[in-house]
Amino acid sequence: MNIQLANVISDVSGMTGQAIVKAILAGERDSYQLAALRNWRVKSSEEEIARSLEGNWQEDLLFVLQQEQDGYEFCEKQMAECDQRLQQYLQQQEDRIRGAGLPQEKRKERFRKKKKGNAPQFDLRAELFRMTGTDLTQIDRIDVTTTMTILREAGWDMSKWKTEHHFVSWLRLCPDNRISGDKIIGKARLPTNNRVTNALRMAASTLRLSDTYLGAQFRRLRTKLGAPVAIKAMAAKLARLVYRMLRYAIHRPRSGVLRRSAPQTANQLSQTQRRQSRIPNHRSSGSVVSGELAMTKALTHPITLLLTLALASVFLQQAAAQERSTLDTKKGADSLDRFAGTWEGKCQDGATFVVIVLHVTGSQLEGTIRIGNMGGDHNGACVSVSDPPAPEHAQKINEASAQQNILSFKGAKRPDGTSSRFELTQTQSDKAELKLFDTPVADHPWQLVRVQKP
Repeated sequence: MNIQLANVISDVSGMTGQAIVKAILAGERDSYQLAALRNWRVKSSEEEIARSLEGNWQEDLLFVLQQEQDGYEFCEKQMAECDQRLQQYLQQQEDRIRGAGLPQEKRKERFRKKKKGNAPQFDLRAELFRMTGTDLTQIDRIDVTTTMTILREAGWDMSKWKTEHHFVSWLRLCPDNRISGDKIIGKARLPTNNRVTNALRMAASTLRLSDTYLGAQFRRLRTKLGAPVAIKAMAAKLARLVYRMLRYAIHRPRSGVLRRSAPQTANQLSQTQRRQSRIPNHRSSGSVVSGELAMTKALTHPITLLLTLALASVFLQQAAAQERSTLDTKKGADSLDRFAGTWEGKCQDGATFVVIVLHVTGSQLEGTIRIGNMGGDHNGACVSVSDPPAPEHAQKINEASAQQNILSFKGAKRPDGTSSRFELTQTQSDKAELKLFDTPVADHPWQLVRVQKP
């Protein structure tokens, strides 16, 4: 008949395809009338569909089309009856959910996934959950069809296998290592026609498109060991998850199985690039290898090495200088802390008194000194450093420096530009002597006592 309906409709067994086929078998030959049966979800326009339906209508080919359509409808009817009988059988099984509700499906890819044409016409997932007490479809890439295969071949009672390793061995998914003297001398593949094994292998092969933890593990194994080994290893992983969920009635696998794979770190990305550079047929292996060779040559050049050593030496010297400066600052602050506080005392002849208040600010010592007369005329034996003389006067200390237990500093400047120089010698923890230089009374020190600490 030369009709090219499959060029404009991807699924002839769909709504639009079946409507057009049935209309042709009913006697409709107008291509535009047939194109008008198009569903709004079909991407091809009515004009394109009409052009594809232009042909010569031969009676023998129309008879073949009628036979094929009857066979298709008969198969559909048979499958619908099987679905009804299967639903009745599952409803007769023991309820093992114990009041638990069906886990809510939140994965978007499960909603976007196109429904298969031969999928059961009832809620098979809910019936399997009620029969087994757990939902195996919560495992990534395990759908209701794979679950039906597992339950049909192995059953829901996993107590027949002592451990999950026995179950994996029964599936022939365990390694077959030839061991002699605690050494592996050979490996072989275990042949099997187990339907559960084949179903799990098919499910494992689709993990390469999954963005879950299982998908990341499959891609890592495939890169390292190859696709066949990765498929077998991940099929064994899925078998262990199935065993645990059925044996211990787990409604949901551990969180790591369904967790989205985290973005690769810089270390993981570098490892991936190094692995890809060792793959001969990788599309970017040439550029990666050439880039690594160029980088190696550049780093091993003598001038590059000298510049690198020079920069490293400069950085080390700067770091050492900064470290010494920090230690000196800390040491100076510690030596100044011993003088901080309020010191009081009087001259040996009792003519004058002195009060010194010292405190540390950062790495510097600041404070004031106040010298006053005790009263009476002492014939200049002890004089005030104030100019002009006064009974009491407070001066701000300047140029303070400490060396061991001796603190040297200067007082305020006089009108003539000079200033008195003091020296505080700490004799004990809270006792000290204060000497005043550049004056006639330099031989008369003050005996001071620390009356207050900071």
